Amino acid sequence: MRYLAIITFLSSFLNIHALTAEYDERVELLSVLCNLADYEEYNMGLASEYGDTVTTYFAPFKNHAAVNMFKRLHQTNGIGYNAPIDFALNLKKENNKFNLESHKIGDDRWENLDLEAVCDTISMFYNDTDFAKFFNSQKPFYKETCNKFTDKVLSLINEKWYPEFYGTEPSEAFNVIIGFLTGGCNYGPTIELPDKPRDVYAILGYVVQSEAGVMFEKQPEYYRNLLVHEFNHSFVNPMLTVNDYHELMSVPAEKLFDHTSTIMSYQAYSDWESVINESIVRAAVATYFLDNGTEEDVRNSIKEETKVGFYWMPQLVNKMNYYRKNRAKYPTFDSFYPELILFFEEITTATNNEIQNLFIN
Repeated sequence: MRYLAIITFLSSFLNIHALTAEYDERVELLSVLCNLADYEEYNMGLASEYGDTVTTYFAPFKNHAAVNMFKRLHQTNGIGYNAPIDFALNLKKENNKFNLESHKIGDDRWENLDLEAVCDTISMFYNDTDFAKFFNSQKPFYKETCNKFTDKVLSLINEKWYPEFYGTEPSEAFNVIIGFLTGGCNYGPTIELPDKPRDVYAILGYVVQSEAGVMFEKQPEYYRNLLVHEFNHSFVNPMLTVNDYHELMSVPAEKLFDHTSTIMSYQAYSDWESVINESIVRAAVATYFLDNGTEEDVRNSIKEETKVGFYWMPQLVNKMNYYRKNRAKYPTFDSFYPELILFFEEITTATNNEIQNLFIN
């Protein structure tokens, strides 16, 4: 699953360390509405005192029209999990009124709905509850949390590795946002507006456990791994849109997906493109740790991916390591990509041959 900011275009990955975790009023607004509408995933009880503050402040508005609207959206359209966050990031506020910057939300659960009416009702809730007052009262807490995340997690990432490894600059803008009510869920929405850089968001849930405390402080490596993964997507995903790589990769990749579609679908990877991109990104994470981690980091990364169905991961990491060691021959990832197409052809051929051997006397 796709897991996870300053809203600034990263013209160079060398400046990624300027990237900081941020909070977002739109994300909190939609999260509060889902919390009040009793969405299970927005009521995990993991936000500690902040969750109690939300409950107390918004208790008089449990039956607000916007809350009831979100209850209906949940029941009739399945709006939940990432869908409210996707909607939030498409909102633009002007004079305490929210409008959509784009009607292409990126989640088909929003299709065939009166989105203007949804915006109007959200705006009503924002004003009736004086949400701005609540949000402003929490800013010291938001800022402190985001500063700690930047210090304890983002500082662990070697930003220089990416342009050096791929030989190119990123094609997207990265935004790391803490979702204070998204609990154990992390989301990775993408927003693409006309004439603007493609924005990729990592929405990371704020989790506090009674004995362990704030989880990103206790387990910073876990959150580091999520972000190392997400940053790789900006370099890997565009490869299927250049040259004739999409057509060439489709031949072995469709066969691979046929073998693994059940387990991949459980992880929301419903097409071969997703499986290929995820495969390469996950192998890139292990390769990143060859340069920026321990042997245990590399082994754990490979082991975890094979557990969830990417059985070709050890061989693919070896292939990526070959690229890593032969940069004179392959100055950019683009120049190496045909080798990955051949790799997946070999994997699918070997799998098919093993199956066929069962029927040979």
